[in-house]
Amino acid sequence: FWNGKVVLLAPRYGETKKNSLQLAYTLAANGFKVLRYDQTNHLGESDGRMDQFTLSGATGDILAATEYVSENYKLSEIILVTLSLSCRSGLRACALDDRISRFVSIVGMVNMDATLKAIYKRDFFGELSVGADWRMVDILGFEIDGKNFHDDLLANDMKGLEGSKIDASKIKIPVLHFIAENDRWVDKLEVNTVLECCSNPQLIELKEVGHEINENKTALQTAIAKTIEFCLSNGSLTNPA
Repeated sequence: FWNGKVVLLAPRYGETKKNSLQLAYTLAANGFKVLRYDQTNHLGESDGRMDQFTLSGATGDILAATEYVSENYKLSEIILVTLSLSCRSGLRACALDDRISRFVSIVGMVNMDATLKAIYKRDFFGELSVGADWRMVDILGFEIDGKNFHDDLLANDMKGLEGSKIDASKIKIPVLHFIAENDRWVDKLEVNTVLECCSNPQLIELKEVGHEINENKTALQTAIAKTIEFCLSNGSLTNPA
């Protein structure tokens, strides 16, 4: 049976639609239709080159997927589920398109500038702003055009925390955000600051795990189970903690 809801699974940066099979199968078993896709200028069956990846491009992919399911299905809800870096694009997409009815952010990044500093112990963006040649640079394991990536962040106000807060303030739908207890890449205080700008946010902390939540089976199962519960609910969890 189909419950009338479609879930969009936005791929994590550096992964393809194949990496979301476990969650997709679980959602399908609970009555959802699921759309998995590969991002443009990214890995998988997509157009473009990985070195040209941008967050605004990833946002455009989410909006295109939203348009596709809206035109092709008579549905009751479109639910967006994102992971890690794709959550920043998801936040922007939800701010732009009210056809998305609820949003799940799993260990989502809310401040690209701070996250890259935490990962590399360097201020790449600061170096670039004072003249560094940053044409090709490793971003989370993949060589991309650093200047193009950074210019896109600036042009679309997706570089720092303030842009995330502005997007969050436009989101009126239920939002469920998972944060990892030992995440060194995402600051819990910054996540709370962003969620406070949303109209209907919920936060779940995944215990004894870092950003790579699949390294802890219990944390991964909790994230999947709570995501299913949230998607099936009226938009709120009775016990989100």
